[in-house]
Amino acid sequence: MERVFSNTRCTFSLLSLLLLFSSVSLLANAKTHNHDFVVQATKVKRLCETHNSITVNGQFPGPTLEVNDGDTLVIHVTNKARYNVTIHWHGVRQLTTAWADGPEFITQCPIRPGGSYTYRFTISGQQGTLWWHAHSSWLRATVYGAIIIHPQEGYSYPFPKPDHESLITLGEWWDANPIDVVREATRTGAAPNVSDAYTINGQPGDLYKCSSKDTIKVPVNPGETSLIRVINAALNQQLFFTIANHKLTVVGADASYVKPFTTKVLMLGPGQTTDVLMKADQPTGRYYIAARAYASAQGAPFDNTTTTAILEYKSATSKPIMPPLPAYNDTATATAFTTSFRSLRKPIVPTEIDHNLFITMGLGINQCPPKTRARNCQAPNGTRFTASMNNVSFVLPSNISILQAHHQGIPGVFTTDFPAKPPVTFDYTGNVSRSLWQPTRGTKVYKLKYGSSVQIVLQGTNIFTAENHPIHLHGYDFYILAEGFGNFNPKTDTAKFNLVDPPLRNTVSLPVKGWAVIRFVADNPGTWIMHCHLDVHIGWGLATVFVVEDGPGPMQKLEQPPPDLPVHGVRQLTTAWADGPEFITQCPIRPGGSYTYRFTISGQQGTLWWHAHSSWLRATVYGAIIIHPQQGYSYPFPKSEPHRESLITLGEWWDANPIDVIREATRTGAAPNVSDAYTINGQPGDLYKCSSKDTVKVPVNPGETSLIRVINAALNQQLFFTIANHKLTVVGADASYVKPFTTKVLMLGPVSLPVKGWAVIRFVADNPGTWIMHCHLDVHIGWGLATVFVVEDGPGPMQKLEQPPPDLPVC
Repeated sequence: MERVFSNTRCTFSLLSLLLLFSSVSLLANAKTHNHDFVVQATKVKRLCETHNSITVNGQFPGPTLEVNDGDTLVIHVTNKARYNVTIHWHGVRQLTTAWADGPEFITQCPIRPGGSYTYRFTISGQQGTLWWHAHSSWLRATVYGAIIIHPQEGYSYPFPKPDHESLITLGEWWDANPIDVVREATRTGAAPNVSDAYTINGQPGDLYKCSSKDTIKVPVNPGETSLIRVINAALNQQLFFTIANHKLTVVGADASYVKPFTTKVLMLGPGQTTDVLMKADQPTGRYYIAARAYASAQGAPFDNTTTTAILEYKSATSKPIMPPLPAYNDTATATAFTTSFRSLRKPIVPTEIDHNLFITMGLGINQCPPKTRARNCQAPNGTRFTASMNNVSFVLPSNISILQAHHQGIPGVFTTDFPAKPPVTFDYTGNVSRSLWQPTRGTKVYKLKYGSSVQIVLQGTNIFTAENHPIHLHGYDFYILAEGFGNFNPKTDTAKFNLVDPPLRNTVSLPVKGWAVIRFVADNPGTWIMHCHLDVHIGWGLATVFVVEDGPGPMQKLEQPPPDLPVHGVRQLTTAWADGPEFITQCPIRPGGSYTYRFTISGQQGTLWWHAHSSWLRATVYGAIIIHPQQGYSYPFPKSEPHRESLITLGEWWDANPIDVIREATRTGAAPNVSDAYTINGQPGDLYKCSSKDTVKVPVNPGETSLIRVINAALNQQLFFTIANHKLTVVGADASYVKPFTTKVLMLGPVSLPVKGWAVIRFVADNPGTWIMHCHLDVHIGWGLATVFVVEDGPGPMQKLEQPPPDLPVC
């Protein structure tokens, strides 16, 4: 026995050494690929019209990234567009690098216009086709591109090497600004307009106006085999795909190899990729490559057009042959395709389940409150569309990402009470009671311990209407064990589970009025959103987030956040030259001089203000800054939009020149004279002499709700504020949202240090420059109640003070 054990141990040690040497060799062969992405507006002409479309590096579609398994990608993204943006690397596992995943307010705050961020991650154990795209609002309509992952150097495909490779990226095109499209839908509560065309590699093709000359051509030689990588980058539509008279042998999907199977038609949901082999075995000629909608929602509008490219045999000049395409509602063909996938090699499927979740997916509607304007409630019967998982409509945070809040232990950003099953059991695919059509709203997440095994039954519902939903999970691949129609029955449907060779995917097509079962091991710490990849649905709330805790090992912990991670809020980040206090960040603008203040508003929403910061000039030199939510987003109030907004700016008035008042006080050393009146929007009001006729009027209509923005611009006085016989519900302060509370009286000052009391504040010194902290009673700052913090530059490119502007005033 001792001899046998010794031999076994020696054999194991030799194997370990071989594996070690192999790993070292692979690491030695691994490369780092550096790329610069510039997000910018570019003139793009389609369907006879030219639009200023948001692109990367002026390309539509964007750059293709080609790497080998094991390589590292470093992509420096600079945002020169007018919208906030993030980039998601769709399907990349991001092992311990959740900071690089990209969905806005899930793993990072957006990159502000003028800002930048460097995404750094390693491809690990994935081969095939993935893609990247914007993950902010509807920017991914034009901001996307392919990621092609070749085998590690020295390895080959698990199929005969093709003669050449081609990339087909399917998309959607709006003859409008997509951001305007979704913004209008958000305003009205209705469904957004459908696209005007589908595209192949950015071009609509022969069947659309003004498009024939730019139709994509895919050249082939007779007898050769092509590896064709197909990506569905469409925003809101599953698509059928085919090539006239040619068979397609599927060999991979979502960067995982599958057992080859042959088909004439593919069906891809948005987010999905499929790799196929195609042999050019037809008579020399030209054959259309075509894609059109698979539209499973009964009665819902969709783009019923067809996009084409041309498969072109060498020297062929004949008219292209058009292939037959399935009917738009051909669920049988879609199902036959999606259920044909099997993993190429026997996977290790978890068999013991720690978390057995049952999650319903559904659309829905929200009833509008009484007397809401009809133009804000244009879904059926005067409602607004919504969507939910387990009756929770997901709400994105607005000031910090969930990953930052989780990592830093910041409370109040999310709750951990996402339900493991629906709150009510019902006939999910039957005639659903209208009492279940209106979900609750919240930023609810589900927590997972590192290493736990998770099974999720994804159950489609017939709430409002049933539809095929492409469900994508960030940070993970998962095994699809089974799918079917109707309500999932654990007693009978568990027997259908494929535990032998289930496909490994990152996006699953949940059948219309059906279910699918997925499994994975929670071995990647971070915050990972699971959502429908129809962007109209994620905007309505069809999402949730898994928070996966760190594991005990060094490679099982979330990495520290990068130094250039975007932050949320306007604090003159790296632009201290634009802050304005005289002799702190600039010399004063001399009489006859000028200076341009340039800074970016990012993330703050609500009310701020501007004012002079020299002597007592701010007594009359001031105004409001109103910051609305990003385009396509709404207020986090119960009503998506108040009936009207009003601005109330409180001030002080001296019946003298305020500069003379302060100069006299400075000369005498005494306190300055107090003001002669307070003002609302510059007017004293009825109680002052000679003022009644100019008293400010604020009109309202009975039953309507007003958002009133109140600013205390008084020079030296905290102020109480109230409205007779009306309650005030506070929803924000200093351009930050707060949990609503009701009061009859406001008291406005800056951070109010209690009389004979104390207050504690905390912040991170992440903004280089010189920053004054002072009492905002100007009489006190004049007496010296102030100090200055000098914050040094950080190591990262976005952590350094910008160079001074050329027109900075001199003293």
